[in-house]
Amino acid sequence: MNTRYPAIRVTDQELLRQRYEALSLNERPWNLVYGCQPVSEACKSCFAQDALSRFHINAGRTPHASAPHRPVIVPAALAEPARWTTPQQVTVAPLSDLFQPEVPADFVGRVIQTIADHPQHFFHITTRYPQRMRTLLGSGQLPGNLSLGVAAEDGASYGERVPYLFDVQAAWRHVVLEPLLGAVDVERIDLPTRDILWPLEGIVQQYLGVDADGRPQWLSKGDPLRRYEPLDWVLLGGERGAQPRPPHPEWVRRVRDACRDAEVPFFFRGWGDSVITRRPDPDDTRLVIVSADGSRRGRGVGSAINQLSVVDNDVYFTRLLHGDEPIQFYLDGQRHREAPDVSLRHAKLRLVDVSPLARQLMERIEQGPGPSGPTTQEYIEARGVAGRKSAAADKRRPRRSHTPSFKAQIAVAAPQPDHPVAGATAGTRGGIVRRPAREARPRPPLKCRPAMDPA
Repeated sequence: MNTRYPAIRVTDQELLRQRYEALSLNERPWNLVYGCQPVSEACKSCFAQDALSRFHINAGRTPHASAPHRPVIVPAALAEPARWTTPQQVTVAPLSDLFQPEVPADFVGRVIQTIADHPQHFFHITTRYPQRMRTLLGSGQLPGNLSLGVAAEDGASYGERVPYLFDVQAAWRHVVLEPLLGAVDVERIDLPTRDILWPLEGIVQQYLGVDADGRPQWLSKGDPLRRYEPLDWVLLGGERGAQPRPPHPEWVRRVRDACRDAEVPFFFRGWGDSVITRRPDPDDTRLVIVSADGSRRGRGVGSAINQLSVVDNDVYFTRLLHGDEPIQFYLDGQRHREAPDVSLRHAKLRLVDVSPLARQLMERIEQGPGPSGPTTQEYIEARGVAGRKSAAADKRRPRRSHTPSFKAQIAVAAPQPDHPVAGATAGTRGGIVRRPAREARPRPPLKCRPAMDPA
């Protein structure tokens, strides 16, 4: 039996529940803004525009023809967290982007203040506008119950947006690779300064220049140029929509293995609206062939199938049928639903936020215990036998309770008897306090019960 695609049969209702559970980041959406401007290739099949259209229809109005993607802000939604009676995991503006230019800066500030006023909930904000996020939030400390993240779809967008995330003093950071349209190296980012950012380790490796042979050189990772808190969470998923572009499994495995090596939680949100098929049908209008280099062929992406270009590492995808097996959530026969422990409601301690003295103390703790003092034998050899105290001298040392000063204190505090004993301190005998004897009190006569006459 093939363990990569286990046979799992569930009802349609259970399938839809599992699908929503796998696709949702958290438990509760917080819809503060509807609609978003397309910013990259990943926005081709975004369902935010459909949500904006439904919002206009429900409100009884039509969007402006000149700006169909203009977002709509809902200020009344700022009062929703106060009505939640139990702690929630919240996704902020899942149908939009809070940091898009059309959202005013004062409204973003009100959202952050609302998050700070409700520490019992934990909030997630994901954006594709990291530059504006750094402009609005890069100058101050953010609440400890907020996780900031960026969304990326390929290696180029990942290397461009993630560095902005480390310029913000966020207590938690995450990255959402959805929809994944190309291979991503989550371990390394080459900065414009030729330094190297290692997001999963939270360090910046300094560039030193080139050697005599013209090869670039970097300083060791043990002596980084800057040190940050590493990423707390990596989420990955495929594309959804009318014509989904599924990711190659090797791209997903690289991200999973890198997160596992760095001990970073990895959450796999599924292959999107496509599933891997073991029996590809060339006549299937929904078939998509994905290569490791990122090329896609098939009628499912609007192109014809070229049988001569199929290689060994190509993977076949088809559209997810209603009621089909939920294998779109599995990677190599396993589900990956790891998440960071956000039970800590306060911001994590960072080396850049503590005082210099505390920073030195933490660095010494990380370096391990220091050298210990000399042993007893080394001390004797250095100072000689005269410096050693004998056990007999310790035994002859008077106890504190027998010192003359202590006796004098007892004598003053002890009650003075009428006839002191000769040769002893009043109230003492040999330095020991003796309590005066109690006067004998006459006992009352014993009352006996009269004996009964046997006659």
